[in-house]
Amino acid sequence: MSDHLTQTESNQDENTTNTVLEITTRQLGKLENLLEFVKTIGSTEQLALAGLLATQAGETIAVADLIPKLSVRTRSNLPRHLRQLEKAGFIQIKEWQAPKPGLEPEPALVIFNPDYARQAQSMISALRQVITLETEEARPLVMDERAATIKRFMRDGKLVGMPVQVKRQQYILEEVAKTFETGIRYAEREVDAILKPIYEDHCTLRRSLVDFKYLRRENGVYWKENPVLAPA
Repeated sequence: MSDHLTQTESNQDENTTNTVLEITTRQLGKLENLLEFVKTIGSTEQLALAGLLATQAGETIAVADLIPKLSVRTRSNLPRHLRQLEKAGFIQIKEWQAPKPGLEPEPALVIFNPDYARQAQSMISALRQVITLETEEARPLVMDERAATIKRFMRDGKLVGMPVQVKRQQYILEEVAKTFETGIRYAEREVDAILKPIYEDHCTLRRSLVDFKYLRRENGVYWKENPVLAPA
């Protein structure tokens, strides 16, 4: 039985690894494009240049005609900016020319990609998928810690102790706060009556609920607003 379970767990781990590798390979191209896109919009010079080119989307544009419209700083780095815009999918470089014999060719004719908005949306969608995957992988770890904390310190609805770590204290307080209804006003004696069966040091518990804003207090009246979630 033990050998069978071990083999099953091993197969599950292998299948999980294969799935992750498949997702990574499928998204790799889009993520590389997304990186270039982010690098481009992170440069004010390249973003301004893209905006200028967008006014003639779909038309072939002579780079020489752009130069008078650009700042001195942008002009000095124009070949590099155009290469980056092409990597990010904003433009296509249609023709290269060497400024002088023996020098490296530079972009001479470019065309702004009229489909850049669709491509950008596709890249952003790819990023969202990666973020979703990372969030889904991380969430069970947070929930496991929360559940383990509640299981350890609460028995049959009663608090048997308070954890030392602040985050785990918040897990407990979040659970205790569920005994109060949102929007209902409670006198202090009513709060104590609710907390006494939960924890013998109900005064400390009441103060903690207020300190961490699970309960609000004013003029001896307590209430719970929107639920407060403990940080991950």
